[in-house]
Order: sequence, then C-alpha cells, then structure tokens
Amino acid sequence: MTDGPFIDPGDPPLPFAGWESDPVTPEDHAERDHLRHVAERIRDAAEARRLRDAGITAAVEAADLAVWRAQFQAEAMRLAAAGPATFTSEDVVDTVGLPRRDVGQHRNNAVGGLMAGLAKAGLIRRAGYVQSRRPTSHGHVVTAWQGTRWQA
Repeated sequence: MTDGPFIDPGDPPLPFAGWESDPVTPEDHAERDHLRHVAERIRDAAEARRLRDAGITAAVEAADLAVWRAQFQAEAMRLAAAGPATFTSEDVVDTVGLPRRDVGQHRNNAVGGLMAGLAKAGLIRRAGYVQSRRPTSHGHVVTAWQGTRWQA
C-alpha cells in the first residue's frame, strides 16, 4: 500500500471497481420493474387510505348535517310558534349551533337556506331587519322572522 492518496496497481481492487462496465442483466431489469411496481402500489395504497378517510369524513359530516338540519328546523318552528315576537337565524343558531361548527366564508350557508325554505313553505315570514349580534358578522343586517300564525 502507498502512503499517499493514490491507488497502487498492486492494491486489491476496491469493492466497486469495475461497476461501470458490468452489464445490466435481465434480472436487474426485472428487479427494477418489481421495485417500481411496489412503489406504485405503496402510492396507490396511500391514495386509497386518503380517499377512504375523506369518504368517512364526508359521511360523518353528512350525517351530522342531517341531524343539525332537523334540530335547526325544530328550533325555528318553536320560536315561530312561541308568540308574535320576531326572531333571527342567530336566535336559532344560539340553540343548535352552526352546521360546520366554525365561522368562515361559505361554511354555514345552510342557515340562510333553511330559513328561506321555511319562509317559502309559508311557515315563517320576513318581519323586518335587525343588526346582527355576532361579532364575526361585523354588525351587518339580518332578517327578523315571525311565525305566519302571528301575521297581522
């Protein structure tokens, strides 16, 4: 062996010596193809788990939304039947909560949709407008509703 950084031709070959000239065998191709197939299956399995989890979440949210919708309608009808006083969708939400449980743009459109549906069905009517109490609404105007039973 030499004392310097050079390789002496008499030294034993390094383990990787000659790798550039080794021919690629059909077995190498088969192993590479197998590893590629395994990697694709791992990616497919990860995607399948992701899709499964998203489906479970969507099903739970849909079930939760159906329960929430029934509770919302029942509370709105209770307020409508309680007397001639007006109420807002915020009064209903105070009791049953928001459908998505948090505030965000286009996250709770069901609230207005259900109130409009009750009005279209002739169960409640628009009685005026009041300022929102919720801080996240920044003081905008909301509809005041009244049961049609109390209509003047």
